[in-house]
Amino acid sequence: MSNFHSIVSRRDFMKALGLAGAGGVGVLGTSPVFHDLDELASSGNDIQKHPWYVKEREYGDSTTPIDWPNVHRYDRTRLPLRSTFADEEERKVLIEYAQKEDPGWDPGPEGIGDMRTTALGVGAGMFAFGVMIHDDGKTSNLNTLLGRPSVIPLHGETPRWEGTPEDNLKLLRAAVRFYGGSEVGAIDLDENTKKLIWEKTTPGETCIGTAASMGQILDGVTGPLPLVYEDVDQSYMADDKLVISNKCKWVLTWTFRQPEDMVRRMQGVTENAAVFISYSRIAIIELRIQAFLRTLGYQGLGGGTGEWGPSGAFATLTGLGELGRASYIITPKYGISVRGMNRMLTDFPLAPTKPIDAGMRKFCYTCGICADACPFGAIQTGDPSFEGYKPWMNNGYEAWRVNYENCTHCPVCQGTCPFNELGGSMLHGIIKGTVATTPVFNSFFRNMHKVFDYGRKPTRDWWDLDNQPEWGFDSTR
Repeated sequence: MSNFHSIVSRRDFMKALGLAGAGGVGVLGTSPVFHDLDELASSGNDIQKHPWYVKEREYGDSTTPIDWPNVHRYDRTRLPLRSTFADEEERKVLIEYAQKEDPGWDPGPEGIGDMRTTALGVGAGMFAFGVMIHDDGKTSNLNTLLGRPSVIPLHGETPRWEGTPEDNLKLLRAAVRFYGGSEVGAIDLDENTKKLIWEKTTPGETCIGTAASMGQILDGVTGPLPLVYEDVDQSYMADDKLVISNKCKWVLTWTFRQPEDMVRRMQGVTENAAVFISYSRIAIIELRIQAFLRTLGYQGLGGGTGEWGPSGAFATLTGLGELGRASYIITPKYGISVRGMNRMLTDFPLAPTKPIDAGMRKFCYTCGICADACPFGAIQTGDPSFEGYKPWMNNGYEAWRVNYENCTHCPVCQGTCPFNELGGSMLHGIIKGTVATTPVFNSFFRNMHKVFDYGRKPTRDWWDLDNQPEWGFDSTR
């Protein structure tokens, strides 16, 4: 178990950074000076309350370079989605990986951990991806294009809410956070961002094809459908097309935190309770946001009901985070310990939010811990590129790409990211600020992350954690 303990003290780490003396200046001598923690906590806009070191960029100008003239509407049905998780040979690789990482690890009856971990994952998986399994074994989806009727009846005609785009976004931020989401963003649909809407999609599929592999049928619609814009009041789904109303000129985005302590303890052949509980909660949150908008007099097209567009692109452009090496969005507050960069098309006017730069994408050039950890080499090494691993995947943006033909959706990479270390201590806030302002130290921080062993931990230790927080989230971090 020596792999799971560090012998380097935080005091020694501070000394190495030159932060332990002289009032903590050293390498941060050129950084902004703050007089108390309230000043340090936020310097961003009214909606996204970014830490002081996060810089806002111009609209449309994310840290992921985009060549807009070469961006085209993408046929999502061509994505090489796996219809299953790990096959038998891949299961052996993953079990051996976990046992090497943690010699005391018990694969359990399903290869995803001992009986406790398996039971926790099965319980968390109820309604994951919005999938309902009925008594006869058939499946359906909780989520639909425009949501479900509310259990609370409305009597008579409800007046439509009218507010400024700024007020509307604040309104939605309050609702999203009340329902369980985290950060929100928004963007206008213009001639560029409209290109991000899929040209064709398969209703009911999730980003890894899980729901499709379960035989999911969404409202009786199966098979690929084109997405088309029409001058209609309401978007709708027909047998031969998914129609987006031209009135839907805005995209709302939001994040959902995963239980961080479990994210670091996911071992086995597939993602476990931290992921499954998040996907089940996200499905409910989406329905609630749709009902909220509908009651205000507006529509919201759920991202889980046909996957109308890429989550990462909209999350990056609306300032929720930066696109990193593992194809996850890295967020300033929670790293990649988030699930689902959720998005919703709407006719509710929203004030746009700007892309951000917190030095996280730049850090990925130096780091590569996630790529080193991947059991199947699915995460691209080296520098990012405009070229995908298949020619038809070249879609006008420079990034590292995951080969999803090799990705089994195992739990390894997500628990390795250095940015998962939350801001519960002043030290981590200082380090993140240094990454954003002084990237020359990125290599050092990458190595220190490994020395302190801040990455993955044994699953069995989760059961003995003190003060298990409600919903799995420590609200002090």
